[in-house]
Amino acid sequence: MPFSALLNPAVVDDAPAPPAAVSADAYVSIASQYVYRGVASRNSGPVVIGALALAQRDGWFLDTWAGQTDIQNHYDHSIAREWQLDFNAGYAAAFTTNWQWSLSRAWIKGFNNDRLEAQNYQEWRANLFYRDNVAMQFAYSENYRQLGWSAWNVEIERQLALSPTLDGELGYGRSHGAGKWDSNYNYFWVGVKTQQWHTDWHLRWTYSDDDAKYVLNSNRSGNHIELSASWALTLAR
Repeated sequence: MPFSALLNPAVVDDAPAPPAAVSADAYVSIASQYVYRGVASRNSGPVVIGALALAQRDGWFLDTWAGQTDIQNHYDHSIAREWQLDFNAGYAAAFTTNWQWSLSRAWIKGFNNDRLEAQNYQEWRANLFYRDNVAMQFAYSENYRQLGWSAWNVEIERQLALSPTLDGELGYGRSHGAGKWDSNYNYFWVGVKTQQWHTDWHLRWTYSDDDAKYVLNSNRSGNHIELSASWALTLAR
């Protein structure tokens, strides 16, 4: 307790409560489809998604994401049904008031004992943010899905306010080595977001060019539409 507070107890009474050492947020989402890095993760929806984010005041964070996908089975995209977990831990800080960065290590694992061909892997993720308007990410895996080659993915996204209740987004991504070792593809997306009835609504259109695949010999290129409803919960702040 500061010495001045001991001299004047009213300082303690009027002082705002200090922030929690660790903040915790969670959300649950139901989506018509889940498109990850330009590739549809399900042959058909809907997709149920859950996430939990923990952040420490000094900058360390831990994010977990879970959803049911088809993409772990690299032999046949149409038959796999399993829960996939994305466990991401790292550190975030600010360069300036406007620019922030983060670096993390992610572990991606599928849970389906009946699908022994599920391919788990790890990757590094480096992010750069400008305010709440622009986000950039570079992801790199040394041994993608344990298939014997490296893979990387880069994305840039722009957020913009369209009206007091409607936000827009547009973005571009490029992937290398997802699927076959020599595959490269580009993808683009446009979306809108709003909040109504205590629910976050998100509509996004994504287009992926040729060779967009996370599954060997299964081309997932073309147009994808996602409509999702999400509910957020603050657990600690």
